[in-house]
Order: sequence, then structure tokens, then C-alpha cells
Amino acid sequence: MEVPRPVVWKSAGATMPGRCVLANNELKWYERPVRMMRLDYLDALERMKNADLDALARSKRDDWNINCDWIVGTPGIAPGLGFLTTFNTPKFEKYHSLGDFDLLREYLPHARKYGVHVISYLNMHWFAYDFADAHPGWEQICSDGIAYGRKTPLYGGGTTLCVNGGWRDWAIELVSEAMKTGIDGVFLDGPVIYPDACHCDACKAKFAERYGVEMPLEEDWSNPDWLHLVEFRNRSLAEFMADSRAAVKAVNPEGVAFLNAGSWQANTWRFGRGIDQVGPYEDFNGAEAFFHPGPRDHALLMWTATGKYMVAGGKPAVVFSHAALGSWHYIPMPWYEGQLAIAQTVACGANPWNAVFDYALDHSRDCAIAPVKEMQGFLSSHEEYYTRTQSCADVALLNSSQTATYYVSRRPEFYGDWGSGVEENLVADTGGGMKKLDWGKMKQTCEGVLDNSYLGYLSALTRSHIPFDVVLDDAISRERLSRYRLLILPNVACLSDAQIEAIKDFVRGGGSVVAEFETGAFDELGRRRESNPLLEMFGVRELGRMMRPVPFEEYVRVRESHPAVGEFAPGRLIARATYSLDCAAADGASVPAVFMNVVGGSYKPLKGESDTPALITNLVGAGRVAYVPSLFGDFYHRYKMADYEMLIDSVVRWAHGGQLPISADCPPTVEIEPRRSADGKQLLIHLVNNSGDMQRPISQIIPIRDVRVRATCDCPTRVRALRADVDLPFTYTDGAVEFTVPELGVYELVVVE
Repeated sequence: MEVPRPVVWKSAGATMPGRCVLANNELKWYERPVRMMRLDYLDALERMKNADLDALARSKRDDWNINCDWIVGTPGIAPGLGFLTTFNTPKFEKYHSLGDFDLLREYLPHARKYGVHVISYLNMHWFAYDFADAHPGWEQICSDGIAYGRKTPLYGGGTTLCVNGGWRDWAIELVSEAMKTGIDGVFLDGPVIYPDACHCDACKAKFAERYGVEMPLEEDWSNPDWLHLVEFRNRSLAEFMADSRAAVKAVNPEGVAFLNAGSWQANTWRFGRGIDQVGPYEDFNGAEAFFHPGPRDHALLMWTATGKYMVAGGKPAVVFSHAALGSWHYIPMPWYEGQLAIAQTVACGANPWNAVFDYALDHSRDCAIAPVKEMQGFLSSHEEYYTRTQSCADVALLNSSQTATYYVSRRPEFYGDWGSGVEENLVADTGGGMKKLDWGKMKQTCEGVLDNSYLGYLSALTRSHIPFDVVLDDAISRERLSRYRLLILPNVACLSDAQIEAIKDFVRGGGSVVAEFETGAFDELGRRRESNPLLEMFGVRELGRMMRPVPFEEYVRVRESHPAVGEFAPGRLIARATYSLDCAAADGASVPAVFMNVVGGSYKPLKGESDTPALITNLVGAGRVAYVPSLFGDFYHRYKMADYEMLIDSVVRWAHGGQLPISADCPPTVEIEPRRSADGKQLLIHLVNNSGDMQRPISQIIPIRDVRVRATCDCPTRVRALRADVDLPFTYTDGAVEFTVPELGVYELVVVE
């Protein structure tokens, strides 16, 4: 069957006055706004085979408002049928119930007719035991010689295969054969290099050839060979992705290839799939942000955290959001959760993706479609406002993969069981003191703290309406930092010498820094430096021991009025962050707050103020530096105390030292993301209302009225709220426009032109 070429994208309808019109023919299709989905048939692929494919493709466009459809090429279903194809090829076994029906080639012309690009989903991580048995040497092997999937069956049954063994060539040929159907690209769900893998013969031989030593068997972050193994795992997956993408481009130079990067967490070394490693070989950066109800902490800004992290990779970004109620796949995600997933995603400059189970549409079709249709219908009809936009933020928050991968604090106090301080039934949990832990548990502790630190700062900044970008380690260079006024380093312990110098140059040139705890104490591979080269810039004369890390009854006291402590008056007590360091300030540095002397337990009297700084501010040339000898971000994420939200806000605003690009009079649950059009002529202000009913899933959004916004820009001629479809009255004074949004539902996009 002849496959038509993709429909050339055109803006629907006449161009509205003032709209930013780009030369869209200069952009590749995936560089424009993309709205993706996957309609999942599980083991009933004959449902798609028997469907009216033209009506199906039309529904994808008209009901779901997508322009990129994922069609299964190899299924991710029990018992691990990733070795069966849904398309015809003499080189691979076909999914039996489809017979001669070619799912990709049959559907493709209908998708093309409606302007929908087609990507094939290829399951690359879950395979049946029978398939693995037929291919000895292909499985991922743990350090004890047992296959990972035999010890830890995937999804209850099935195994996983190795990117360095014989499966590698099989998988890359599969990619090539899928592309020959005429599709626009492939999404690889995997491979994943699982924990404690891979120790197969192919990996051991390749490791020995590359590093000249045998592969280590035990996790030991003081062993250089273990550091080599971490690098080897990351490189192995990156090399596989590079060859897979080359196979795509060999068939279709405009084709795309990308894989599942996991999530917003930078500690992806356990699976080898961080965007800093595989990103250079992908056409999208994509990661999951699936909402699951249940007894767990639900980050309200989950899609923001993921979207900003994916955008930081410098490629078109996509956030994967299941349109299902967590693990109850046949029940749609509640209306407002679904709409917030899309709104947070696009406000950050990323693209939305939804997955829905076809069976779910048998009984909940309208409930599943309606929230997505309403939100993505707006996106579809206003694509020009989402095309190649740029963030207006001049604050950068580093989510460091180097630190997440290699950081293991050498401070023994970090790993004690000091209790929670919770009192129940007249018994207080005061812990059991120090414990001897292994490297693996130490690493997990550090990773958890780093994840909390990222989410803590991300939440505090968002709630304070301080626009910021998330950046990766490669942004710590003279050139990349030049666009920012402030760099936030939430315990970024692992930095190279070049990055240290770039940070110093940034501050000497007038930039500012907020840094925490052990920032700069280790090199980029987690090797502890004899002395921290950033301490002088921080205004720190010396660092001492770590304080007993208890989350109760220890305090910080504000010593003097200072902009870095905002409205906190001298004498005000603030809870001490769990993880804090003894330190001494250098001459010339300011100490607005100090630690109180250790109380040492519950219901004991205060013991007075110490001389140990809890916050140090320092002026370095034209730059400002705030050093926090505690983990503020981690503590705020854990306990959500308003004092810490206010404290982070004050420290950041003092360090920034200038006028932020936007301010607003509205609740902290309103997320504000200012962006600019590609030609710079329009200011695009995204307003996301996360004000729910104090439970998850969110069943109601509380409308916010009279949202007053002030934004720096050139004098505008028009301010328009696109979703409300109304012009807004505005004033312009002192280089800033001011306007009021009368009512904010879930989402609004205000265009200032």
C-alpha cells in the first residue's frame, strides 16, 4: 500500500490581529506544538483491526485534538510479548490474532488524511521467559549471576534483555523494520538497565576492554572501578539510543526517536536513562508523570516538575500523563486532574501526552474525552502561542544529575536514626541514634534528600510567583549562565573544577547565588575535595560537624533585620532544618540568623542563642551570595511550613536584587509562567489554578477572582485573555503593564502585545 506523505501543517482559520505568525515551513513537525496520545488495546488488538480506521483517525483529531498518535508496534502486555510485531515483516514474529493485517500500514493513510503524525510504540524492556530461553546470553544478569527478570519478574512475569548482548542488533533491526512502514518515528519504552545489572558476558568483556579491569560486583562509591561501572551503564544506554536513532534516520531523515526518560528525578543512574546522557540522541525528551491515588505524598506540581526538567534538556519536551485513575486503568482520571496535567505541562513549554485504555471508552467515553477535548481544543486553535516560545525567567534552579548520581555525604551523622519527634499515647519517638549502614543505604538517603530539595525549591518558588527555569549540569558554564541573574544550588555537592570557576566568574560579573549545605564539596565524580573552593565566595571561614539531625525542638533565631529574612523580626524563632552544619562566617559577611544552642529533647527549656550562623549573606564584587548551612529545600518539602516558604522567598529575592519579570496578587496555588513568543513581540503569561479541595484526586477547582498581575515589558497596545476570549483593561507605568483577570478557572493564557 502506498503511504501518503504527512499533511503540511497550516494555521486554522484567518490570522487574528496581532497574532505571532512564524514561518512554520522552517520548523520540523516535531518542533511545532505536539499533542500526543496512545489508545491502548492491551491484548485485544483485533479491536483496532476491526474498527473503522477512518472514523478512528478522525476521532483522534476531533475528539482528542491530537496531532501525533502512538500505535503499538510491539506490545507491552503479559507475559512480555515485546518480541511480536503488529506490522508485517519477514524478520520478526507477528502478533497472532492480527493475521496478515498490518496495524501500522493500514492505519497510516487515515491518520495522514487528518493531519496526524504516527509514532510506533516499541516495547523494549519486557519479554517472555520463553523468548529469553530461545536466545541464551540476551538477559540482563545481576552480580550474583542470576538474571534480573528471574529474581524480580517484570509485572509479575517476564524478563528484560541487555543492550550490549546479542539482543542489541535484534532491537535495532526492529526499529529499522518499523520505520519502513512509513511511520514518523518510534518511541522506545525501554530498554532499562536495571539495578545491579548487567553482568552478562558481553558487558563484562566490554567493560574490561574499556577500563582495563574486571567489573566490580559490590556498590562502593569509594572504589574508582565502581564509578567506572556507573559511567559504563550510562554510556551503554546512550550508545544504544544513538544507534537506534541512526537506524530511524537511515530510513526517514525526518523521523524521530526517543525513549522513556523516567521522571523529573535526576538520580537516573540506577536505570541509566538520564536526559543528560541519552538526550543528545533523542528528538524529544519525554518522561512519565502518572498520577496514582493512594497513601502517598502527591506533589501538586508533579507535571511542572517533570515538564521543566524535560525542557531543560534543550529538545522538544513531552510529559506523559495517563488519562486513567492510577492503577484503575478502566476509570478515567478525574476532570480537574486531567486538565491540570495538561495546563502545567504546556505552561512550562512542554507538550502533553495522554494514554487511555480502549476498553475504558466502552463505559466512560464522555468522562474520558471531555476534559482532554476541552483543554486540547484550545491548544489546537492557538498553536502559534505555543510555538518556539522562550521563558522570561532570570532565575535558574539546578537539578544536578552529577550530584544525584555520585553524591554520598561522608558525614556519619547524616545516616543516624534520630526519630521523628512524634508523640502518640504519651510516647515520643526519639530514635535509636547512629547506625552502621552500607553504601547502598547511604546512597538512597542522599538521593531522597536531593529529590526533596529539588521539589522543595520548585514548590516554594512557584508558590512565591518567582519565575524560574530548571537547568542541567551542562548549563554551568560562562556562556549558559550569562542569561540568568540568579543561580540556585540546592546542595549541589558535585561540581567540576570548570563549573566551580564558571560559578565564581558568574558572581564576579554581577550574578548571584543561593547555595546550601555541601555545595561544591565534591568533584563531578563524587570524590571529596580536601577543601571546598566555594567557601570563600559563600562568606564561610570554616565548616564544622553536622548537627544531630532531629526534626523537632531545635531552632533558628533571627538575629538582625535584613532583607534576606524578609519580615521576620529580630528574636523570631524558626524551626531548624533537620540537616544542618556547624560553620563560622568570614570577616565581612553578614549573619542575619543563627542557630539556637541545642535543646536536646522534647519539653526542655531553650538554652539560648549560639554564635553559629544559620544564614550567611556575602557581597562579592557586583554579585550577591546567600549560603545556607542547612537543607532548606528538603525541610520545606517534608514539612510544608509557611515559615520556610517565606524564608526561601526572602533569601531568593534578596539574592536576586532586582525587579522580577512578574508579580501577582493571588493565592500561592496559582502558578504563573511568563514566556515570550519566538519573535519577542508578545509576552505570554500562563496562569494555572491549582487551588483544589484539599485532597487528591482533586474533585473541585476553586475559581480565583480578580487576579492582579504586573509584568515588565514594552508598552503594549493590547492585553487579551485567550480562554475567556476578552480584552483586558490595562495600565502601563514604570516599564510594567498591570491588568486584572476577572476570574481564573483551571487555566488562562494572557497575551500582552
